[in-house]
Amino acid sequence: MSRSPEQKRGELQPRYLITPNNVARSLADETSLSPKMSPTQGGSTTDVIEITVHSVMDGVKDAKLSVPTNANVFELKRYICLATEVAPERQLLLYKDKELRDDDASISSYGIVNSCSLTMNVKMNTGLQLEQYVFF
Repeated sequence: MSRSPEQKRGELQPRYLITPNNVARSLADETSLSPKMSPTQGGSTTDVIEITVHSVMDGVKDAKLSVPTNANVFELKRYICLATEVAPERQLLLYKDKELRDDDASISSYGIVNSCSLTMNVKMNTGLQLEQYVFF
């Protein structure tokens, strides 16, 4: 292995240059609300549906999302989190008065289709922590 004169023995060289622009671009890619093409799709785009999420909690904005048709409930919650800043574990989603309980189930299994509306309730943190006591 040949080394350039600037390299010292045992010194690690960065593989990628990290700059604020690269970090900002990376974050923008990760937080995009539109699905991306995966490398296995061979250049075709993913089928997406438009979903509107209405929150019943004051201060949480409604969101209109583009979600892949093959997404599961947890992936949907991640898209909602990016738009509303409500963590997935605090989201209680309803579609046609039915709770989307199973995070691993596909959204299509709940009958979610293009241009539908979901209702989101937000699970509140009470601040109480229950401790487990052992009685002898």
